[in-house]
Amino acid sequence: MAKNKELNKGLGKLSENVKEINKKRKSLTGRIFRWMCLAVGGSLLLVGGINIILSYTYLKEALVTQMDEVARMASTTISNQVNNVIDSITQLTVDTSLLDLRDPDTVRNKCLSLRDDYDYYIDVNAINQVSECVNDEKKDYSSDENYKSCYSENKVIFTDPYVYTLNENTYLVSDIYVPIHTTDIAKNVMGVLHVKLNVDVFSDVIGNISIGETGYAIVVDRNGYVIAQPDSTLLTEHLNYITLAQDDSSYSSIAECTGKAINGETGFAEVKLDGKDKFVSYAPIEDTNGWSCLMIATPSEHTGNIYNSIIIGTIVAAICFVLSVLLIIAIVKKIIKPVKQCSDQIVTLSHGDLHQPPLDFGNNIDKEISQLSESTNLISKNINEVITDINNMLESLGKGDLTYKPADVYFGDFAPLKDSYEHIMISLNKIMNNINKAGQLVATGSQQVADAAGNLSGGATKQAASVEELSASLNEVAEKVNRNAARATDAADNSAKATSLVESG
Repeated sequence: MAKNKELNKGLGKLSENVKEINKKRKSLTGRIFRWMCLAVGGSLLLVGGINIILSYTYLKEALVTQMDEVARMASTTISNQVNNVIDSITQLTVDTSLLDLRDPDTVRNKCLSLRDDYDYYIDVNAINQVSECVNDEKKDYSSDENYKSCYSENKVIFTDPYVYTLNENTYLVSDIYVPIHTTDIAKNVMGVLHVKLNVDVFSDVIGNISIGETGYAIVVDRNGYVIAQPDSTLLTEHLNYITLAQDDSSYSSIAECTGKAINGETGFAEVKLDGKDKFVSYAPIEDTNGWSCLMIATPSEHTGNIYNSIIIGTIVAAICFVLSVLLIIAIVKKIIKPVKQCSDQIVTLSHGDLHQPPLDFGNNIDKEISQLSESTNLISKNINEVITDINNMLESLGKGDLTYKPADVYFGDFAPLKDSYEHIMISLNKIMNNINKAGQLVATGSQQVADAAGNLSGGATKQAASVEELSASLNEVAEKVNRNAARATDAADNSAKATSLVESG
C-alpha cells in the first residue's frame, strides 16, 4: 500500500511537471501565426524598401543627368552671352564717330550715347595712343595695366567683376577693353574702347535657367565670387563660399564644389547650404577668365513624388498585410484545428482515458491531416485493445486461471508484453507443478511422521512404567543407605567415646 501511494504521488508530480512545461511552451498556432506574419510583413518591407531605394536611385540619377545637362547648357549660354557682349563692343569700335580720336566732342557724344542706349554700359571711354581719355580729360589711363595690355598686345581684355560705385549707386561690373583699329589695310591699333559692363546682364540670363520651383544657377569667377545669380540685388555683396567656409565649416561642401568648378572640373555633389540639403552640379564656362556655372537644386522638391509613393505604398502594404493576416488566420485554423484535436486526443490518452470517440474530419481535408487523424485513432484503438487484453489477463490470473491465451493485438514494441506474459505463465505453471509435487511429498512424509509418532508414543508409555519401577527401587535403596549412614554415625560416636575412655583410663 505504501509503495502504491508513493507511485501515485510520483505520477501526480510528473503530471504537474508536464502541465508546467506545457504552459511555458508556446503554442504551435501562435508560432505559425507569428512566423507567417513576420514572413509576409518582412517580404512587404523588403519589397517596399527595395522599391523605395530603386525609385530614389533612378530619380537621383535622372536628376543628376538633368542638372548636368542644365549646368552645361547654362555654361554654354553664359559663354555665348560673353562672346555676344564682346562682339557687340567690338562692332562699336568700327563706328566712324569713334575712329577720329582727335575730335573729342564727337567721341564724347558717342560715348554718352552708347551709355544711354545700353543699360548695361555703366561707363564708356575712348583712350588714344598716349593713354589719354578722349571723352573725359580728367581720367588718366597711364597706369592702367589692362589698357596697356590691350593696346600693346592687340587683344580684348575682360577683367574679373568688382564692386563699383557711381552717383551713389553700387554695381558689380567688369572692365572690357577692346582695341580700336585704323581703317587701312594695316589695321594698326590707334586706341582702346573701355566699357564698364554691369554683370547683371548675365544674371538676367541665369534667372531664366532653373530646375523645379526652387532650383537656380549661379556663376562664379576664378576667385570664387558669385558674379551672376537670379537675385541680382545680392551681387554687390560679393558673396564667396570659399571665403565663408574659412570661418563657417557649414559652407565647406559648397566651397569644395566651387573650388572644383574653378579648376575646370565637371561634376555633381550633395551639399549643405544654409542648413538645407542641396544637390549641386557644376561645369566650367568656356571663353571666360576661369568662370564656372553651378546649378543648385533642392532634393525634397524632386523627391516629393517618392514620398507620395512611399505613403501610397505603405497604405497598400498595410492593406495587403491585413488581408494576409486574415488569410493566415484562416489557413492556420484549417491546419491547426485538426492538429489540436489530435493533440488533445493524445493528451487524453496520456491521462488514461481510452474511451474517447474516434476523430473524424470528413473527406474535405488535406492528406497529411487525414493521415494524422487516422494514426491518432489507430494509436487509441491499439492501446485500448492492449490495455483491455492486459486487464483480461490479470483478471484470469486473479481467478487462478493460468491458461489464458493473449489476444493477437501486440504489435511492434508491444510484442514484448505478450512474450513476457507467456513467460510468466510458463514460470507460474512450472512453479505450481513443483508446488503440487512438493505437496504430495509433504503429505507422504507427514503420514510417515504420524506413524513414527504413534510408535514413539507406545514406546514412551512402556518406558515410563519402567522408569516408575526404577524410581521405586531407587527410593528403597536410598532409604536403606540413609539407615546405614545413621548407623555408621552412631558407631563413630561410640568409637570416639570408647577411645576417650581408654585414654582417660
